[in-house]
Amino acid sequence: MLILLSIVFALTGCLPKTAGQEPPVPVVSIKAYLPENTPDDATIYIIGNYCNWDFGGAKTSDVQTDDEGKKYAEFELQVAEFPLEYKYTVGPDWDYVEKDAEGNEIGDRVIESAPEEVVIDTVASWAAIPTPPSEEPTIVNIKAYLPENTPDDATIYIIGNYCDWQNGWASGDAATSEVKKDNGKKYAEFELQVAEFPLQYKYTVGPDWKYVEKDADGNEIGDRVIESAPEEVVIDTVAKWAAIPTPPSEEPTIVNIKAYLPENTPDGATIYIIGSYCGREFDNAATSEVKVDTENKKYAEFELQATEFPLEYKYTVGPDWKYVEVKADGNDLDGNRKIDSAPEEVVIDTVAKWAAIPIPPIIIDGDFSDWESYAYTTIVDDPDDDSKWEQSDVNWLGVAADEEFLYIGAQYKASINGFIVYISIEGNNTGSTDMEFGAWSRAIKFDRNVQYFVATWEYQDPQLWQVEDTQTKTEKSSLISNKYIEQNEGYEIKIPLSVLGLKSGNKIYFVGCIVGGDVEEDDKASSGDTAPDNVYPENWNWNVDLNITNMAEFVIP
Repeated sequence: MLILLSIVFALTGCLPKTAGQEPPVPVVSIKAYLPENTPDDATIYIIGNYCNWDFGGAKTSDVQTDDEGKKYAEFELQVAEFPLEYKYTVGPDWDYVEKDAEGNEIGDRVIESAPEEVVIDTVASWAAIPTPPSEEPTIVNIKAYLPENTPDDATIYIIGNYCDWQNGWASGDAATSEVKKDNGKKYAEFELQVAEFPLQYKYTVGPDWKYVEKDADGNEIGDRVIESAPEEVVIDTVAKWAAIPTPPSEEPTIVNIKAYLPENTPDGATIYIIGSYCGREFDNAATSEVKVDTENKKYAEFELQATEFPLEYKYTVGPDWKYVEVKADGNDLDGNRKIDSAPEEVVIDTVAKWAAIPIPPIIIDGDFSDWESYAYTTIVDDPDDDSKWEQSDVNWLGVAADEEFLYIGAQYKASINGFIVYISIEGNNTGSTDMEFGAWSRAIKFDRNVQYFVATWEYQDPQLWQVEDTQTKTEKSSLISNKYIEQNEGYEIKIPLSVLGLKSGNKIYFVGCIVGGDVEEDDKASSGDTAPDNVYPENWNWNVDLNITNMAEFVIP
């Protein structure tokens, strides 16, 4: 009976394990299809966690070919634990690792558990292919057609991994070519000795990346790639150069430019042309005053000395990028202006708009002659003989602003009378249309709400008042930042925009009024003259209401 049981166990494999015996290590069979350019005599490595990612312990395979001519490699791995992570290389170095079809990095391949069948993989491409030490470098012949503006005496470089990229310029290992012509087309020719593929490279028209090739729109391009040894001459076409060097012995090229300017360009502005010719430094940039042609169009003129092309540049209306030109809709230009090669005639440009316009300082000094030069101002000239009252008349009124302040300048005659400048802010519903109440009560009415006024008797200190509503006026004179009063002439004052609740883009309306003095409570004085002018009713008298319907306009810059 014992003998029979032993036979049964032997046949069924159900005998108990010997103590301490380990289960067998799973064997994983893998077949990897290879890129066509894999050399027939290459050694394929499968490198992964099964060998601690060590090439010395990695399994290898010769390149084999199936009945359909497809190249492949075969591996049998003993895998102690899963998941199995791995990659393929075409040599014992990560330089030769597999990539995707576009040459990009790929993640590790993963097998989660012991497979029951052969694992089938496909390698899309190699990062590089080693050249066996015993093998002579591959000769690669290349012909590159060049842009028309390539100088006839230029030196063309082909720079790439075959010569250690930019180190090839310094070492002299980068191949060069003179400019040649074929039926009028310019080209360069190269014969390279290539130790491994893929060959990656670019062209330059000088020994520096600033002279590298670009696409037709001037954009960067990727490296050119030759995957394996070509059988024929490789034909390339260079669309454009980023820049073209000017030989040191050659005189700079004179470039004349005329730029038409936006209408709001101040007459006294300085126009800068800033670009590659001056290192994009404002201190070295050419400038032009604002000129006006016979059609009253504003323009600027420049004569530049350009040492290399393309010449890239932009215009500004001051020595800062915040004053740069923009599109008509206020958006940034798509890029720099460009002149690809030395022009034979004057270059004509048109500036659509400025991002901002610098505001010259406004000085409170009693000198009214400089108001005409301010970038943002509205001036009202008024005849000196149109007043209803003798010896009292508005002659001149100006409002200006910069980024922080509102400025008011006034020239008038006021003998035993006062002068008031009323201010209405568009879209502001506070204030009042009737000034016949509270401080400086006058028989003056408006067709819009007035929120502020500046008042003075004869040539005393101007006072700032806020009209809060139809019953309240509050003095704000202490908030006037600066003032200058000239007896028998007028004044200039400076008020923070924030005090008036003003900001960029706000529109205000203003009018200057010669006013009579305080009289009985029920009998208020009106205005004998306004700037700008307003229509007086028939049989108007000093105490008859004047309805103000005409006010000057000003927009805060």
